[in-house]
Amino acid sequence: MASFVSYLNECVFCSESHAAVADVHWGEQGSAKKIWLNVNEASPRLQAFLRIAKQVQKSGRSVQTQDIELARRQGATDADIHDCVLIAAAFCLYNRYVDGLATLTPPQGDKSYAGIGQMLAEKGYVNSI
Repeated sequence: MASFVSYLNECVFCSESHAAVADVHWGEQGSAKKIWLNVNEASPRLQAFLRIAKQVQKSGRSVQTQDIELARRQGATDADIHDCVLIAAAFCLYNRYVDGLATLTPPQGDKSYAGIGQMLAEKGYVNSI
């Protein structure tokens, strides 16, 4: 979700680094970017979450009852839906923060993102320093 929302927000650093994290967890390089371009590449459950995340990226008020019902049909709990909305909203803020500060980051497709993804997948944010 972080990678997808960041991609929609055109935040290169966040989309690339979190795509690399997802790829580590999924064990397949490029899998997150496939989903950016075609959400049907994701599992039905993830598709439902990405649908909610995409609506949150536009506006929190864009989330519709049918979006929530679809996620529930895919087994999502209220806590899962809450987390999805929170992650999507938080990454809209993070993306704007990174880009708004004109942060110097590696360009799109840079090989350094694989290392960032590996580190975050293994250690998370708290222990990354």
